[in-house]
Amino acid sequence: METKIDLTGEWKFAFYQEWKSGEEFHDTIILPSTTEIGKKGAYAPDREETLHLSRRYPFAGKACYGRKIMIPDKWTGMYISLYLERTKYTEVYIDGEKVSSSHETLIPQIHDLTNVMTPGEHFLTIVVDNDLVGKPDFPESLMAGHQYTDHTQTNWNGILGQMYLLCCPVQGLKSIQTFGDCKRRGILIQAEIGNDMGRQKTLRMTVDGVRSDGVICPTREIEAEIIENRLEAFYSLEKLSIQWDEFTPVFYNLSVRIKMVEGEVIYPVRAYLQKKAANKNQFVINDRAVSLRGTVDCCIFPDTGACPMEIEEWLKICELIKSYGMNHYRFHSWCPPEAAFEAGDRLGVYFQVELPNFANRFYREGHPECDRVLNHYLWEQSEKIVKQFGNHPSFLIFAVGNEMVGELEAYEELISHLRSVRADKYYCQGSNNFLEHPIFCPGDDCFITMRTDEKTNVRASYSYADLPLGYLQTDQQPSTLQDYASGVKMSPVPLIVHEAGQYQTYPDYGTMEKYQGVLAPENLRIFQRRLQDAKMEEQAETFFRSSGMLSVQCYREEIEGILRTEGIGGFQLLGLQDFPGQGTALVGILDSFLESKELITPEKWRQFCAPQILMAQFKKYIWTEGETLTVQILVYNFGAEDLAGELECSLEDSAGNVLERIRLGNCKAGCGKLSTVGIVKVKMPCIRRAEQFTLILKMGSFMNEYAIWCYPDYSKKSLKADETVMVSELFGKREQEALRAGQKVVLFLGNALQSVEGSFAPDFWCYPMFREACEKKGYPTAPGTLGMVCDKNHPALAGFPTQDYAQWQWHRLLYHSRPVILDKWADQLHPIVQIIDNFERNHKLGWLFEIQAGVGKLLVCACNVPEYIDEPEMRCFYESVMAYARSEDMRPSVRMEIDEIAKVLV
Repeated sequence: METKIDLTGEWKFAFYQEWKSGEEFHDTIILPSTTEIGKKGAYAPDREETLHLSRRYPFAGKACYGRKIMIPDKWTGMYISLYLERTKYTEVYIDGEKVSSSHETLIPQIHDLTNVMTPGEHFLTIVVDNDLVGKPDFPESLMAGHQYTDHTQTNWNGILGQMYLLCCPVQGLKSIQTFGDCKRRGILIQAEIGNDMGRQKTLRMTVDGVRSDGVICPTREIEAEIIENRLEAFYSLEKLSIQWDEFTPVFYNLSVRIKMVEGEVIYPVRAYLQKKAANKNQFVINDRAVSLRGTVDCCIFPDTGACPMEIEEWLKICELIKSYGMNHYRFHSWCPPEAAFEAGDRLGVYFQVELPNFANRFYREGHPECDRVLNHYLWEQSEKIVKQFGNHPSFLIFAVGNEMVGELEAYEELISHLRSVRADKYYCQGSNNFLEHPIFCPGDDCFITMRTDEKTNVRASYSYADLPLGYLQTDQQPSTLQDYASGVKMSPVPLIVHEAGQYQTYPDYGTMEKYQGVLAPENLRIFQRRLQDAKMEEQAETFFRSSGMLSVQCYREEIEGILRTEGIGGFQLLGLQDFPGQGTALVGILDSFLESKELITPEKWRQFCAPQILMAQFKKYIWTEGETLTVQILVYNFGAEDLAGELECSLEDSAGNVLERIRLGNCKAGCGKLSTVGIVKVKMPCIRRAEQFTLILKMGSFMNEYAIWCYPDYSKKSLKADETVMVSELFGKREQEALRAGQKVVLFLGNALQSVEGSFAPDFWCYPMFREACEKKGYPTAPGTLGMVCDKNHPALAGFPTQDYAQWQWHRLLYHSRPVILDKWADQLHPIVQIIDNFERNHKLGWLFEIQAGVGKLLVCACNVPEYIDEPEMRCFYESVMAYARSEDMRPSVRMEIDEIAKVLV
């Protein structure tokens, strides 16, 4: 006999000081919920907050939740417990008397009320305390982790998830653990024995269940052996055994039944079968090599300020990431609830779970820097998490925390202990631990890092405070040849790229109206006002869209660079979702609500991020007519089946006309590896003007495509002096006199007095956060820009094919430049090409702009193009600009005095 009393619904509510003073409850709240969802307390969003979203009803302290409960007569003499799935520190009162307390915040709280629950009416009061700083058993440093920080989830007060009173004949079994045994085709069941079950040496139990695909499992009577209060039994599945993975997410819902004198007790338990291994570099699950394509979840839920507890919500999240071709979800410095694991189990998603450690220091007892409170917390809570959620097959990796430091031996000892608790998980010291001096921990099953040593990068972008930079941030010519083979060779275990990407986009202020829940977008409102003050408010949508398209382009290259690396274990992207904290890091292709920014569709994203994709390797994006484009074609196949068939490679012009098509027959790509299936050569056609072409790969239902640019052969065409237009790299006396004489001047100025550093890739993560980090280290700060926006139809660009955002043909042009600060003319001057500044600085940055300078006409480019004139895209841009300058089309609409111009340029 087992009975539950559901406790969800209306409760009495009071803040602790009111309740403690003897006042009656004068308010109500619907549970499960939080004080902020219930709008309790003062409405006090921080109107000046820019680091993160603002809590509309912030509260830290004790809140009291009370209600009447009726205990039935049949519960007499039974074991009675109170179950609270997720909350903060609690004290439980029955009829005004304190009877229990708990400090569990990561796993459910179970309060034993057996001795105080008599039949009849009682008043249950639960006091929840979320003021955790200063608690003797709570390390204050944990407040930086996403389990508690206001930068993401918020440190809420309330009770979430399931909440009920449970009655059963005896306490019986505790902490039931299941371990799949693939060789014996069954489940090993282990459990702790409650004190009320006596000292027997064996125990008869009945086990049955249902496989997740609906197949009924056999009912078996099993005699379990008991040794030192631990029970162990084996349940055979025989022909019904199926191993769980991303392609066959099949598990078992078992029922363990024990008959006692007092009655029968039923324990529902999850179980699964799975073979885990690792060769030198790759995860191997069920004898199949696995590549992890993941993203980071930082517990960002702006509507509620707390993570969802419902299975339906987590199914939506897991289905969403799978729609973007991903099979892996890393919970950054927090532990998700049961519902998340249930969704992952059903949909075949591999989870990484972490303790709420963010940059903590972990040392062994006796070390002078040891934090004994933190040590106790790490050892206790890591074991509890592994036991509480370890029966779930989606629980693949456990990491101690994020970007921690300390002693390797401290991590190794903890991981060794956890492996003794459950050996069927992958364990590692943490994500990107010892980040400035990366080192592999000998006890780790995988290496999650942004570098394998201080100089060997395994991703394409970094903070300017974490040098060296990634290749997309340097002057290295963009190509599709980059990989991280050198980093993989240095890792003795599967290598996972830590927090790849972090390409920032400009804010979409249209999303502010979505914030109707507990968090207010005061940071975004401040940024919008800054843009208004900078007199660029009308460009906000363009800034967002153009910076977003560049970000997508960089994410694509980031991901393909990793996936074309032979033997790499996988990546964890940062991220699919915006991060509204840490200064506001809008790095997602989804907004904070996990809704699309409409920068790219899931279908397009899956062309380069999916279990099976085609990839082209070639040495550059910039080509000249007559050159031969050599393409090595790769198939990344980590799907369920081998691939075979005809492969088609075609080159199309901007109108969709096929310039060349090559077919390769009988291409084969085995499962669980990266295969080279062929090499094709395409000669660039003779052209009269520059064009953007598209290289398209097709194989069965799979397709991928690459934009490339072809330019005329300028090698036989010398630069001609033009008597009607003065070309210069300086804005000196000669140039100013020419303007006063009514001439046209084209200025290729790479060093304007009022300017910022040029960059192609968008700013990393968040400018204000890493500006401060650079200043503390004495490093130069990042350029801080977010790409560019241009008037692609302007006659100055007529000969230079482009979209209105930065593509690869702009790489050299933007990198080798210094955009000019035009703040004093922000409301007058509208550049032909404008660099997008970050939301903290908000400079109006001119890259190509024209001015009526007195009676003369001035065209300014912030790049010294003639210095790089031998590069085809540079020459093409030069020719296009000069053709415009020579034409009658050059009619600047903004007039300024030459002396005023000189103050900015010289």
